[in-house]
Amino acid sequence: MLAFNANLETELLRAHPHKTQLRRCRDGASFVGFVLRPGRLRVRNHNLRRGCLRLKLQHRAVLAGTLPAAAARTSLLSWNAHLAHGHTWRLRRRLFAGLAYAADLP
Repeated sequence: MLAFNANLETELLRAHPHKTQLRRCRDGASFVGFVLRPGRLRVRNHNLRRGCLRLKLQHRAVLAGTLPAAAARTSLLSWNAHLAHGHTWRLRRRLFAGLAYAADLP
């Protein structure tokens, strides 16, 4: 930490005392709903739980007839596009299996 601060001071900069976190690379860094680790880009657990709950509620609404399948598909495409930024091919295949309006998604 001292070497980090010394390098910043030579450039006349300071690290914010509350916002700056120095960690090992293998611990990962959180960024836009993903955890970045060396060689992997994984979805954060709380984002995955929230997304799965949303998919489940939308699927129930489609089955009940209160939500059109086209609207659910639009939301599903958005979630698929977000997940596609990470290493999530198997996850997406498992999440979207059994959804009739997600037939052509991985």
